[in-house]
Amino acid sequence: MFGIRSAFVGSAALALGCSVINAFDDVVEGLPEGGAGGDAGSGGVSGDGGTGGDSGAGSGGDSGSGGSGGSTGGAGGDGATKQPGLIVGFFRKANPEEYLVVTLDPWTGGELARETYTQRIMAIVYDRDRDTWFFWERGPETFAPATLHVGKFDENTGEYTETSAVSVPVPYGQALVGIVNKRIVYKSTIQTTGPQDGITILDTADPAQVKVVLSGGNQQSALPQGDVIKMLPHPNANADAVGGNITFVQQQAGTNCIPDPSWQEPDGGEGGTAPIVCPVRLLGALVNPSSTAPVYDAPSGIGALAGYVFQTGGRAGSTVDDTQFPGSDLIVFPPISPSTDPGAVVQARNYSTHALIRSHPFDEVLQPGRPDRGVGLVDATFDTCRKIVVAAELDTGLYAIPLQGGDVGHTPVPSVGNRVIFEPYTKSVLKPLESDVNPELTAYELRVTEGNPEFVQRGSAGALPWNPPTDLIPVQLAVKFPRQPPCN
Repeated sequence: MFGIRSAFVGSAALALGCSVINAFDDVVEGLPEGGAGGDAGSGGVSGDGGTGGDSGAGSGGDSGSGGSGGSTGGAGGDGATKQPGLIVGFFRKANPEEYLVVTLDPWTGGELARETYTQRIMAIVYDRDRDTWFFWERGPETFAPATLHVGKFDENTGEYTETSAVSVPVPYGQALVGIVNKRIVYKSTIQTTGPQDGITILDTADPAQVKVVLSGGNQQSALPQGDVIKMLPHPNANADAVGGNITFVQQQAGTNCIPDPSWQEPDGGEGGTAPIVCPVRLLGALVNPSSTAPVYDAPSGIGALAGYVFQTGGRAGSTVDDTQFPGSDLIVFPPISPSTDPGAVVQARNYSTHALIRSHPFDEVLQPGRPDRGVGLVDATFDTCRKIVVAAELDTGLYAIPLQGGDVGHTPVPSVGNRVIFEPYTKSVLKPLESDVNPELTAYELRVTEGNPEFVQRGSAGALPWNPPTDLIPVQLAVKFPRQPPCN
């Protein structure tokens, strides 16, 4: 186990699912009550989608008309008004490859509308203050500029109306996009003499005229020294103001990894070796109206130490909800040595100072005969109204960790996965699995009885229905998540 397993951070958004090779106590009294919530502008996004290795050819950038159908249960064309909420997802077909943006009714899982695109969609985010969606369609070549589509989805029919489309640097993936007031910040790649990674800022004050904020004449500024594998956005509390703060999560590898500093020899002092662990750090950044690059709070570009993860396959999950937990980040650390200590923890840290506010430990459920499993935490999301962190572990299932007391809920899942999204209107947890062989989009109601959360699979007896498309492969999802969440 590791000694920093003692704090819980108060902000929730999408969790990171990058390995360290690729780059990612008791509850304290006084947790904030109720109040205005919402997913810090990201709309409950999910999915990482890298920049390289994606198939697909063609001209790119232009959207097609698309078909319909593929499932049942959506709001029909009879003029009926469906219940509130919307799921927007990037799906694909295999053999031949086809790329689609599909809208789903969160109350049934049924398809509302679909539209076909020439190339793969790299990321989708939702601007809660202007009810506007942004999604990046990659170019015909791996590092070619992407087409940023800006528009609105009709909540009743699911139909898309485009406001604008603009050429921008291609994003690295869903987890590396942060939306604050009238600005979007993301890790991007451009082609110069070779692929070059950096940070791009978009001015989105006018959705009809989105533009890249140039930094020294370039469409990117330099990456912080410690790189970044996840962004946790904190939009300005004043919706009319520009910008906000972003926490860059840095999960380091290589020579930064060390023997677990909190490891102790077994009783008797003989045998055993400290596991090798890698640091997870938090780097704060400010984006203001005049920013051409993020202003980092550490000139070295390396953030403050938050904890450690196991070197082989260890991951930390992170999530953000700045309006429910003002000024805080939520980080979920898995066990370091699950065979001897199944202890995991949710940390809440001040996003400005990165100081530990409080923590909430919980034990992971190990697979029978598989004591080595339990370090594969890959994603996290947040129920803003009931203050429950939902963490997805690669092998052992989903965990619901209540931050105001109560037992931890757990459910095994029928297949591995690496994404989890909270849908606020139906209080459901969505779990897509991208697979050419056995694709899956499952959903669970997150119910709470006397403070204790539990997962109930949608479509089972007594639960809400769930009828997603069966002819498509889910890749990444975003949900409509208003600034004032439905806390009824």
